Amino acid sequence: MKLNLKKNGLSESGSVRLFVFGLAIIVGLLWTGGQRLHTALTNRNPAVMSYETFTETKPDAKWLVITNCQLNLLRSCYLTYGGDAEPSEYYIPVQDQSSHTGKVSILLKTADPELLATIREIKGLKKSESAVVEWVVKNRERVFPRRNVQGLVCFGIDLKSHDREELARVAKNLANDFVILDANAQPDLASGISFSAAGLASLCGLVVYSRKRLSDQAEERMEI
Repeated sequence: MKLNLKKNGLSESGSVRLFVFGLAIIVGLLWTGGQRLHTALTNRNPAVMSYETFTETKPDAKWLVITNCQLNLLRSCYLTYGGDAEPSEYYIPVQDQSSHTGKVSILLKTADPELLATIREIKGLKKSESAVVEWVVKNRERVFPRRNVQGLVCFGIDLKSHDREELARVAKNLANDFVILDANAQPDLASGISFSAAGLASLCGLVVYSRKRLSDQAEERMEI
């Protein structure tokens, strides 16, 4: 009798852990799907505006095209996860072409090979300070490229609060309400539907499993 009770206790503990694990996955699927569905349905077209207009209005739109921008590759930064040897993406401050003294309202999250190549070249400079300044002056258009930027604002499940806090700590001259723009990303309705469907299917499966497990446990108690 004691042995059966012990086995039942271990089995129930394992079932609880499995249930919690499955529930966490389901919540993640539904949260991801819901966010992507909402973003796709409320952002049918990108909101196009100048950098100055963006800083003044701070629109609710998540799909943006910001014009009149200048990137500052000298102040680019990155996040590390588990000691990555070489970052695969950087966060680059975006400034207004007409004014470089104001607070930075946008960090561009990008893996653009051309931009990353310039950043790595800058990091590899091992000359004197005057030589570095001379190199930057000669390559000003590469270090401070002027272009429009576009993409999706990172929020919700796509933005960890710790990451935002870390970027706010290491990046200079950021506005308190700065946003992170995932370069060239677009709303994905199909992805939202897929994640939501997977979450709902998993939820149904978990309910069926839980009911069967409870039924089996009830029968085992009756036998004992």
